[in-house]
Amino acid sequence: MINVVKILISVCLLLSNRINAQTYKASNDESISNFSCYLGINSVIYFDDEYTADTLSSPVAQGGYYVYKFKRIPSISFETGMYFSHSFRNKISLWTGLNYVQRREMSEKNQVSYYDAGFENVTKSLYKYDNFEIPALLGLSFGNFKIKGGVMFPIVSFESRRLITDNGDNSKVTSEIYLIGSNSSWFYPCLHLNYDIMITRYVVSPFLSIDYTDYIYFPFFHIGALLTISKG
Repeated sequence: MINVVKILISVCLLLSNRINAQTYKASNDESISNFSCYLGINSVIYFDDEYTADTLSSPVAQGGYYVYKFKRIPSISFETGMYFSHSFRNKISLWTGLNYVQRREMSEKNQVSYYDAGFENVTKSLYKYDNFEIPALLGLSFGNFKIKGGVMFPIVSFESRRLITDNGDNSKVTSEIYLIGSNSSWFYPCLHLNYDIMITRYVVSPFLSIDYTDYIYFPFFHIGALLTISKG
């Protein structure tokens, strides 16, 4: 089994080498199509650190209660996806694909936190959004440096909220599924910067980007890397 995996990996690397070599030998006057995959992390950027939560259903009591003034804290999220791009004369490019992006909002109790009955042991609150999104981006190339701007279209969103107690237990308070912008706008803006690095005929592109979704109300900062693996 191990030998079969090694053979498959070797074949994939060989094909990818040949394809990328052909791609980057193309002249500047040619249009080039590429397929890339990416892996990254993100975190929300807060401009203030306190909020008042919406009414919740208590995990230990009946009825609606409030939790007030929990302090926002950074929470790292995972994302991955694939892009298809078409470059016109290596200057202007169009990008689309399919991305899975998880966004997390974490808050914790601080000295000025207070809450109603049923939440005495709650120390953290976690919102999590699992989104499948389609990008629509226009890119400009300046040598190896690229800047892309455009919009993301959320097509499916899984939203949940958990309350975490001081002993580590957590209770799911809400869980919803939304289709095609039903929990937010139909699209939201995104700005993306990356730099291409050739590594033994592979193109690795570290990137940073920022987006703003109206259901979170704060911008998200993303970092990661794209790997160009084939030519269309």
